[in-house]
Amino acid sequence: MSSHSDLIKQSKETQSKQLKYSLAHQKQLTETLKALVRSNSATEDPSSLIDKISTIHQLDADIDKQLNTGIATSFGELVSTRRKVEKLIDKFTGELNGNKTNTIIDDFQSRAELIDQELRILENTLKLAKK
Repeated sequence: MSSHSDLIKQSKETQSKQLKYSLAHQKQLTETLKALVRSNSATEDPSSLIDKISTIHQLDADIDKQLNTGIATSFGELVSTRRKVEKLIDKFTGELNGNKTNTIIDDFQSRAELIDQELRILENTLKLAKK
């Protein structure tokens, strides 16, 4: 089972990988944009080139927004998962240390005792009702 520090280390590694991919894509986008400018500068009128550049900027902004949303969602899921893992660790640590107040067996035992007590009450009530 992963510890809290392992989860943090893993998330930092994931963020680092995503940053490297983002930088690579940014470099590729820059090179593509330069190639587009070179090829369109000689053949087309400047207004269509400006439209294409505006479209690229809009697409870049959309991609950034999607990446930020994805990162925020992933972070939220990470925090939620961390809380669940911490609760499970606390529960199992208590059980392993002999803390029997939280064990499943003790829960079943107490429920069985309550059911037994209610059955005895019903039996006595039935006897009294018959008299």
